[in-house]
Amino acid sequence: AAAAAAAAATAPGAAGWSEDEGATSSDDELYTNLRAAAGVGAPGQSRRPKRPKVKQASREESAGAGLRPGELARAAVARTRPGRPCVGMGQADAEPADGFAGLGLAPELAQHLGSLGFAVPTPVQAACIPALLDGQDVLANAPTGSGKTLAYLAPIVSELARRAQRVTREQGTLALVVCPTRELALQVENVLGALLRRFFWLVGSSVHGGESRSREKARLRKGVHVLVATPGRLLDHLQNTEAFRVDALAWLVLDEADRLLDLGFGKKIAEILGLLDERRDGAQTLRRVTALFSATLHSGVERLAGLSLRKPMHIGLEDSTATGHSAVPGSPAEDAAAPLVPGAANGAAQVQQYVIPPQLRQFYVEVPCKLRFVALAAFLRARLAAPAARILVFLSTRDSVEFYHAVLHGAWQEAVGQLQSDDPLDALPVLKLHGDMDQASRTKAFAAFMRSPRGVLLCTDVAARGLDFPGVTATLQVDPPGDAGEYVHRVGRAARGGAAGEAVLFLQPGEAGYVGRLAERGVRLAALDATRLLDGALGLDRRAGKLARDERGLPLERHQGAYALQRRLMGVVAADAALTALAAAAFRSWVRAYAAHPAAVKDIFHVKRLHLGHVAHSFALTERPSLVASTKRKQERQHAVPRQQGHTGKARGGKDAGHAAKGSAPKHAGGPGPAQKRKQGGYTLE
Repeated sequence: AAAAAAAAATAPGAAGWSEDEGATSSDDELYTNLRAAAGVGAPGQSRRPKRPKVKQASREESAGAGLRPGELARAAVARTRPGRPCVGMGQADAEPADGFAGLGLAPELAQHLGSLGFAVPTPVQAACIPALLDGQDVLANAPTGSGKTLAYLAPIVSELARRAQRVTREQGTLALVVCPTRELALQVENVLGALLRRFFWLVGSSVHGGESRSREKARLRKGVHVLVATPGRLLDHLQNTEAFRVDALAWLVLDEADRLLDLGFGKKIAEILGLLDERRDGAQTLRRVTALFSATLHSGVERLAGLSLRKPMHIGLEDSTATGHSAVPGSPAEDAAAPLVPGAANGAAQVQQYVIPPQLRQFYVEVPCKLRFVALAAFLRARLAAPAARILVFLSTRDSVEFYHAVLHGAWQEAVGQLQSDDPLDALPVLKLHGDMDQASRTKAFAAFMRSPRGVLLCTDVAARGLDFPGVTATLQVDPPGDAGEYVHRVGRAARGGAAGEAVLFLQPGEAGYVGRLAERGVRLAALDATRLLDGALGLDRRAGKLARDERGLPLERHQGAYALQRRLMGVVAADAALTALAAAAFRSWVRAYAAHPAAVKDIFHVKRLHLGHVAHSFALTERPSLVASTKRKQERQHAVPRQQGHTGKARGGKDAGHAAKGSAPKHAGGPGPAQKRKQGGYTLE
């Protein structure tokens, strides 16, 4: 039903409306249909949606006798517990007979959602919308692709639209949505803009890094009713923009709360909460409604909930003892004393269980280190042969993204030669996205990937949280994330909104224990045969990879197709000074990131077990470069790849990797270079 709705939304002339009453409103579908309704879809589409014939029920009819709009719907879908309400997201609770109108939304908004192609809310929407309309705080454990964006935007827009006296811009900001990344903030702003088109007197906007502060101040001075912001820029405006009015703030949403803390925004969020409380005008405003959405729940998120929420309704936490989710601390004063950092101790240690959509197929492949590039190419060739294939490839460092993009996007035809004349990698777009790109380049890559029905996006973890890429069919993690929660967010980019998807993880033979660590948290992966992967994409080799079963067999590294492609790749890189510099930089940053894996998985990912020569081969280098780049090499690298706007001058590859670049690395042959410093018996890279 979801696929039918998406197809109807993108058909010429459909303008985003679907007659399929079974359509659901996941984040991906919503974004796709909103683009269609705005005229960004197929040629010939109308820019404005056709309004369906939907009966407009009066507020009294939808609310019932003596009940507010949200109360009637909540009575139909909520299951409460004494002292602490908790609502599950089972399918039986998630589909009120009247669709969005039955949840208590303003009839005009429910009709507008219908014109965008949505008739039936998702479970998280059916649980969250009534609670927020009732003025209850909400803590939602919302899986990726569950439709949470609409779950918090719809009740905000509904309540603002149905006020007896229309709000004015002089009232300032009435609703605030805090997102961890610029891309997510822009995406939420786009969804908000489509919802507000029906209510022309309401104004929505965003503030985030990479944009002009003066322009943002001008918009805030005029007045923005619903503001989407990233933490750093929001705190800046709260401290320095006098015209930014938040004294009448009625709604606060913390989206991707776990990511906010993982990125180190805990202190800024605490400061933001303090400033918002200081500026509230209690005589003129009702109690602020706060919603916290998170795909994973760790102790830092729980403490943040204790600081920001009052007696919240729990969404998606049906049984904490069965799921492994711990309850939110009940004492805000007790939580205030603890730092907002992920993974800090909070009582007895619990192993959190993660929930993966059942339609997502998960696999791992044991790939020798020196064949990682070849296996990546083989996987992309195999999957891009399908008529609809959009693949996200996760790498640990920005330098790795730059190198693989330079080869796959610019030098692939030269590298492949006559090995395969109809190589899909040579005809389809290969894009990149990482945190060292300026905002314009990131936005351009994001938009280009969404426009293309087939293609590849090479990215760091900047794309792992919150961003909705419609129609992603597969994710490939060339570099394991280490943290199980980060794995969940990466694979969550596929199989969204009920669609099928595939997630593949590359592991070196000595890293297979990571599969068991994921299984401990409820994430189970099946094994894929690397030999079949190489055979299918690079040509059949009846001997390679069969050494364990046949004494006459050969190691997988001797696969004829893989060997031929590896030689060509190494030849192309060796012949190009710019590619060689990129490969060497990627090698160094990858080793640093590998050395900085969390302590909990050091027994699996330990830098001393690496064969650095094989790591060099994975970047198509014939020789292992020095682990410390000389000044001359840095200058050559900067000449080869122009510095992106907004580059801070720090070593590439550390920040987006989710690992600190200051981790120690093993000494290389030849002793320490001049840029190395001895520290605690090892060497710290500068």
